[in-house]
Amino acid sequence: MTVEHATADGASQFLAAGRYIDSDSREVHRFTGSALEDLDDQSDEARAVRLFEAVRDGIRYDPYSTDLEPDAYRASFVAGRKAAYCVPKAILLTACLRSVGIPAAVGFADVRNHLTSPKLAELLQTDMFIYHGYVQLWLQGKSYKVTPAFNIELCEKFGVKPLVFDGTSDALFHEFDSRDRRHMEYVRDRGIYEEPPIDEILTEMKAMYPRLAELSREQAASPGKAVVYDQQFAARGGAVASSEANSAIRHLEDFEVGEAMTFKVGPLTREEIMAFAQEWDPQPLHLDEDYAKEVHGSLIASGFHTMMHVMRPVVTEMMARSANIGGFGFDNLRWPRPLPPDEVLQVRVEVTGVRPSKSKSDRGILSYKIEAKNSEDQTVFVTETASMIKRREAGT
Repeated sequence: MTVEHATADGASQFLAAGRYIDSDSREVHRFTGSALEDLDDQSDEARAVRLFEAVRDGIRYDPYSTDLEPDAYRASFVAGRKAAYCVPKAILLTACLRSVGIPAAVGFADVRNHLTSPKLAELLQTDMFIYHGYVQLWLQGKSYKVTPAFNIELCEKFGVKPLVFDGTSDALFHEFDSRDRRHMEYVRDRGIYEEPPIDEILTEMKAMYPRLAELSREQAASPGKAVVYDQQFAARGGAVASSEANSAIRHLEDFEVGEAMTFKVGPLTREEIMAFAQEWDPQPLHLDEDYAKEVHGSLIASGFHTMMHVMRPVVTEMMARSANIGGFGFDNLRWPRPLPPDEVLQVRVEVTGVRPSKSKSDRGILSYKIEAKNSEDQTVFVTETASMIKRREAGT
């Protein structure tokens, strides 16, 4: 629900967790805790400034990362992104502030960017940006509006004055660039919200920017973006993805360093752990519940079983949809913690290297890191690996 005006007395309504501003989520608390862990001054002002900076610079601004899936706008999802545009970043900052007891609302405005890049102008077919995201927060009875969208590195690259929030004044928009040319112009303020109207935003953006909507659909269909998949194969041998699967084959040129995929896998049942161990790894840790409980507190899966469990979505959702020629093995393979029955894992795959082959022009090497964590954010499995991937056109 939009709120036309909110006074300091009414700011307490902007402390509750919601569907998108899920300030009570583990991911938001983890992001917030990491940002504030070395902060000596724990005043609301100092924490607000640090959280603004963490969202502004910790998540790179990317206007091409617009997602058409509503769940991609949950703060808990955005907290794990390396890049996002203004709306998800504003939602995350709002959630972080609420998580530490600072009232905050997410706001939206239509703005005109007088210095839009030719590439972005071609994509949008306009210099008008609807639903530009900002945050309104309350400190010591006063309200401030801030925009954590543009990270400092981006500002330096394009000659834009970075927005700096000091806890005592607004940091809302870039009115001029570093050469005092007109930059951002606010055309329409759509107000502030307890919860962002994501369905409304996505509907209007699809209508306003058909080319951007098409790009987003292509990204959503590609394994190259950070998409969350739910893998429930442990119980029934299949896989259920939160986004529609796509059969397009990715070549070396389609991967970028830093891109990531995230999967939710499991759980393994007690019976599955014992059945695998009986055939492949018949040790008491995996077969004798009394012995395993004495040593580890419960039965645990074989490390090989854990590895296969983690690798299945990596293979089915990433490698099986790439022009893979073959792998090179695993480096730094570790199982830091055991995997007990009925535990769900979050698996993250991050591309760490994309290198054309020096000897064969039709292929190259894709390097990536795989890490699986349990519900307590503890690493259960981690490794680094690489594969030989075909290039779309040799020598390009």
